[in-house]
Amino acid sequence: MLGGRTVIAISISTYRRRDLRQQLLCDDERWRISASCEKTNGNPISSHVERKWDGGAYSVAISYNSLALAAGDEGLFELPIEGEIQRSGARGPRQIVSQNCTDCRWTFYSIYCSSHIGMGYLASFRKEASAGRDAPYERKFDHPISSREIFHDSFGYSWGNQDKLCQLDDHGIQIVRYQPWAEEAAMENLGTVDIETLSDEKTIDFDPWKGGVVSGATALFGTVVECQNAIVVIPSEGPVLTLKGETTNWRIFTRSIQYENQLHAIYPERIEILSFNQDYFVNQERKLHGLNAKYVGVYSEGPARSGKQRSILRRRLLE
Repeated sequence: MLGGRTVIAISISTYRRRDLRQQLLCDDERWRISASCEKTNGNPISSHVERKWDGGAYSVAISYNSLALAAGDEGLFELPIEGEIQRSGARGPRQIVSQNCTDCRWTFYSIYCSSHIGMGYLASFRKEASAGRDAPYERKFDHPISSREIFHDSFGYSWGNQDKLCQLDDHGIQIVRYQPWAEEAAMENLGTVDIETLSDEKTIDFDPWKGGVVSGATALFGTVVECQNAIVVIPSEGPVLTLKGETTNWRIFTRSIQYENQLHAIYPERIEILSFNQDYFVNQERKLHGLNAKYVGVYSEGPARSGKQRSILRRRLLE
């Protein structure tokens, strides 16, 4: 309970220079509220809450000091958080794209939006040099790129995260590598993987009992597809895994440097935490399923990392 309200989703903290400014961001399907959680004694979460927005969201994703909000028929919104508010002066949410959006994930400094009633799209941003002192660059919205354009007139539910954009239809999963800094070759089609036989040892089995596709995501360890009655995990190496049962929620941790290989699945009566360790020996530049390791946790903004964190990221970039 927060301010007498039961909350559903909790996001994370914001950063400004070397000081950690903790902030709790909550969603109760009707509006979004925040409260400080940097107190050192008594109740660590402040009882003084601030209403951020009189609107709900199907999905929330945080990066670049902003909340990306998938607001259904209202489209995609961005809500700046503490550091960005002080830098830009903007306080309220702004609509980025008006097309339907029921899920959103960050693809570097852009945002991929998924939809069940229309085409998914990439809300494409570009980086420009900043005149201010707080940041060397700023993000500028460019234009939306439809999934039809990305996947060459193919139709189906699509999603994206960092360097991988995926689309699932009746015949296979089409995967595109996304690298916005490559300019002329920003999107590279890696091909389509058949959903019935991936190879001799892998079978992507979407039997009718699993139900329709609800959502999808790409993690360091592979591709995750949520169906109505199961979660299907296609690892970067090894056999396909099916988790039976309808989940209440599930999550991967692409911006973490401690839990990037984990999948947390919450069911009404239990929580399952799965750790995938096969990806360590997979060639990151050639793998089809899963994010390139050098793009996981590296582009999150924040204060100077600890020596251990820096060494982990340095080793990951050199491998």
